[in-house]
Amino acid sequence: MRFKLSSREIFGLSNVRASSNSFNCNRALRAKRYSSLPFTPLNDDHQASSNRLVNVCSTDSLPKSQVLTLSTIRKLYEDKVPITMLTAHDFSTARMVGMSASSSISNNQAESSLTDRHLAGIDICLVGDSLAMVSLGYSSTTELGFDEFSSHVQAVRRGLDSLKHEKFHRIPILVADLPFGSYEASLEQGVRSAIELSKRARVDGFKIEGGPEIVPLIRRLTSFGMSVFGHIGLTPQRASSLGGFKVQGHDSSSKARQIISDALLLQDSGCVALVLEAIPTEVVHQITTRLSIPTIGIGAGPSTDGQVLVLNDLIGALDSETPKFVPKFEVPRNSNKMSLSSAKASWKLGMDIVNEYVYQVRTRQFPVMGQHTYKMKPQVLKELDEKGWI
Repeated sequence: MRFKLSSREIFGLSNVRASSNSFNCNRALRAKRYSSLPFTPLNDDHQASSNRLVNVCSTDSLPKSQVLTLSTIRKLYEDKVPITMLTAHDFSTARMVGMSASSSISNNQAESSLTDRHLAGIDICLVGDSLAMVSLGYSSTTELGFDEFSSHVQAVRRGLDSLKHEKFHRIPILVADLPFGSYEASLEQGVRSAIELSKRARVDGFKIEGGPEIVPLIRRLTSFGMSVFGHIGLTPQRASSLGGFKVQGHDSSSKARQIISDALLLQDSGCVALVLEAIPTEVVHQITTRLSIPTIGIGAGPSTDGQVLVLNDLIGALDSETPKFVPKFEVPRNSNKMSLSSAKASWKLGMDIVNEYVYQVRTRQFPVMGQHTYKMKPQVLKELDEKGWI
């Protein structure tokens, strides 16, 4: 498969050749403790003994990191390059998500191709309220408080910011959920919550679950210049009313039509993209072909414009059972480079899995039909084909 987007456009790099001094400098950077805060040494001795990342050595000679924008996401969509999205919940996981682009690029490569393994990295870093369950141990996402969630969004922002001080990272945009209880009471509450997250963590966009009931909030936020990602299908904040964490729209023609109708309505309301969760591939195809904004799927099949997963599920950070749409990548361990006693063994393995995810999404090898997808009941599909989808 040949993509329209060149590697220079994807990475935003004019030259990724690094001198030996730059390479040694980067090794020094990695040896220091990370911080996203600026550092001004009190004197030469203070600077020499600093454990801060910044000012360990000059980074003027290193290729600058590229900070992605929503325009980058739009260009990927227009050029039909599958969009990659992954969650992060703290400083370290934000760095893992943000480092996925450069971890496989050697210092000698002046030109790269998307057909090469593991290139291009994560486009969107999502701080989802799923962290309530996978990171904090709550039984549902609805138990997560706004201030508690906000602290995680801020930590992720610091993690992404810390990458700006290093060489040629491709830093994803930051999108945050509006957690349960932060927007339902009134339109004003939703606006205040979004503004507060914007001020605290400089988020690039918000993901909001729901259909027609959230349209007024979407329109208000977009009128202020804020970007909104819609989220339909299985919406975890409403899981109890949906019968649990189950596929949506597979057993009823009216439910399938409602999902399609919601997608069109959210686009018309100003959403810049839609997350489609646990929806049959037949319904997803109908949505994607009708919309002019990106669709990003989780358990929604290969016909979406991108994919998103929860990082903890992807790298196997928990011993609990994962949903069927989570891939089980075979990532070999090189005993010459990493052993079980290595202090960075888990980090290295996690990065390998993230890079494999990026590669398989970009090359459309993931998700696999039948393995990571849901189907409609035959009689429901027949009815929709005969009587119409909308």
